[in-house]
Amino acid sequence: RNGDLDIWLSSYNDDDEWDSDYSPVVATGPGEQSHASVSLDNNGGLHIVWIDRKDTSSPTQIWYSYAIAE
Repeated sequence: RNGDLDIWLSSYNDDDEWDSDYSPVVATGPGEQSHASVSLDNNGGLHIVWIDRKDTSSPTQIWYSYAIAE
């Protein structure tokens, strides 16, 4: 985490060290986004599922997003 409650995706550089961090727009913002699960399908599509709550006492919502590089 970068000190906030957003979902972050990270990648390695050519030296196998952590390099870039990216927070998908759909998994950021006010509230708490947590417990992410990420998967790549056979076509290179990225699937992300996570829990979203407005605050720690709010009801839990499950969110899903899909993206593919063009």
